Amino acid sequence: MTTGVLVMAYGTPGSPERVEEYYTHIRRGRPPTPEQLTDLTTRYDAIGGTSPMAERTRAQVDALASALDAIEPDGFVTALGQKHASPFIEDGVATLVGVGVDRIVGVVLAPHFSAGSVGQYLDRARAAAVEAGVEVTAVENWHLLDELIAFQASSVRNALSTLPERTKVVFTAHSLPERLLADDPYADQLRQSAEATARAAGLAHWAGWGLGWQSAGRTPERWRGPDIVEIVRDLADTGRADGILVVPQGFTSDHLEVLYDLDIDAAAVAAEVGLAFARTPVLNDDPSVMAALARRVADAGVGFEVLEGDAIDDASWDFFHRCYRLTYAAHRSTPYLTREFFAQAGRSLASHWVMFVAWQRGERIAASLIAVDRARRAAWGRYWGATRFVPCLHFEACYHQPLAWCLAHGIERFEGGAQGEHKMARGLLPVRTHSAHWLRDARFAGAVADYLAREGAGIAAYLDE
Repeated sequence: MTTGVLVMAYGTPGSPERVEEYYTHIRRGRPPTPEQLTDLTTRYDAIGGTSPMAERTRAQVDALASALDAIEPDGFVTALGQKHASPFIEDGVATLVGVGVDRIVGVVLAPHFSAGSVGQYLDRARAAAVEAGVEVTAVENWHLLDELIAFQASSVRNALSTLPERTKVVFTAHSLPERLLADDPYADQLRQSAEATARAAGLAHWAGWGLGWQSAGRTPERWRGPDIVEIVRDLADTGRADGILVVPQGFTSDHLEVLYDLDIDAAAVAAEVGLAFARTPVLNDDPSVMAALARRVADAGVGFEVLEGDAIDDASWDFFHRCYRLTYAAHRSTPYLTREFFAQAGRSLASHWVMFVAWQRGERIAASLIAVDRARRAAWGRYWGATRFVPCLHFEACYHQPLAWCLAHGIERFEGGAQGEHKMARGLLPVRTHSAHWLRDARFAGAVADYLAREGAGIAAYLDE
């Protein structure tokens, strides 16, 4: 199986002549006014006419491709897809589909997730891929990647060694409209990565560092603040610092928001109010971070194979039983179903079994099993196990994949198995369920029956609660 990796970035105009086209795309087809165009081209002129972002992005894509090839030679095909410049996200998907990938892993060159930014990239990728029948999984965030935190912490320590003792460290990211940040993880993730970096760099909590925003859009609506320029002026007015160090943690390459908004605009304000100013470098194609991100991408490249009935061969039953035993071993318990049980069940009830097998890098890594009664439009789950840990794999194998299969095959009821209220968080409602058991010892059977009679009243009260 070949995994396609769609590396997504914001995009930048390739030349000064393409700035208007680029700006029009950002504005969803509405050309900028002459004043707006002049403002943008003036900022590009100040950093040399165009942004180096295109070159930096290509270097990042190449670094990821090399790191992925080191993980599994010839196992990945990488393509670039951009939000506002060619090749667009849809172009990248078409490239991967064209070379025959089995699945696509999407990763955005922005560490923090927001539905209004990274979420839009992924939505476009999935919309383009679904037409070709290719599934897209995603690395939705990578803001706490150890290597990223280490890169930023080292940069902070190095920069502080050249600044006044009373220097405030401010972690910044691109501002978003307040309406997009309601119930959105973006701000929380920014705080998490700032805290992790500050801790690794040995900064005093809040007294030595803080959070800020930058590069807000020029629209009437309210954008998240305070802006970095406001912070610079406030530090000077209150006399709380002699210098400021900006850590642009929300950005991964040199481009306009870093080279102009910070290095020119914010730096000029700091000079005006008498504060020493510096910023840490962005990671660009740092080898250690790119290698770590490649490992995250490789781990996300999990695909599923659905086996039904006679398609579940002996090798599949062998693998499933191995996974089943590993689950019990992980919980320090003893499995009670043997390989022979599954062999007999597979032979006598073949049409009632559906197995979901997870693959990663050409290897089976997990499996779950449900029983189905198509006449009653019901399914019962689930046994499962995995040979390695992959975040969210349990949920995907035991709930998302079986539920998607049930919906596609007209199954109206899915029993996810007994246990407690944590199943409600997975979308399952509490209902009474039944099981049949034969107890050979009549005395033991009587004791169990007595227990169940009393337990039934407790279950009824628990369901009402």
